[in-house]
Amino acid sequence: FFRNFTATEYNGHNRNTDIVCDSTGRVYVANFEGLLVYDGVEWTMHHTPGISRVTSIYKAKDGKVWFGGNNVVGTVTTADSISLQFISDEKDSKMKFGEVTTIEERNGKIYFTTNEDKLYRIDDSKITVRRNENRTNTAVSANINDIAETVTVADLSLIAVATKNQ
Repeated sequence: FFRNFTATEYNGHNRNTDIVCDSTGRVYVANFEGLLVYDGVEWTMHHTPGISRVTSIYKAKDGKVWFGGNNVVGTVTTADSISLQFISDEKDSKMKFGEVTTIEERNGKIYFTTNEDKLYRIDDSKITVRRNENRTNTAVSANINDIAETVTVADLSLIAVATKNQ
């Protein structure tokens, strides 16, 4: 079963750049207006400071969802509701590192690359900068992690969500 959603239906920008699904079946979409979350019933937009775009999303091995965008990186925290936790350099809370292009996990540490040719590592909510030796910059990607009940695919303007028939 496939269901396509237009920008009008999910109430966000018509440009989406990345997508992941968490272990509960929530769908997270990197959108030019912020982080879109679909719980299977409704869409919710979560804005970053300054309402900047979110360009990359990654689900770590521990299940934590990471997101990055224009001078912003953080995690999604869930309890009864979803909130965003932003990570910044302790010395510069308004750190300008550029646009996050990829987020990856290596040896239990989260790394992200930016369009400024830099590689950053996050340790205990602190960002350290490293040089990016292998620049990777993907415009659109579709990540499907731990396929259970939901599979998601996104392009630049349309989001499709496929679920198994119950």
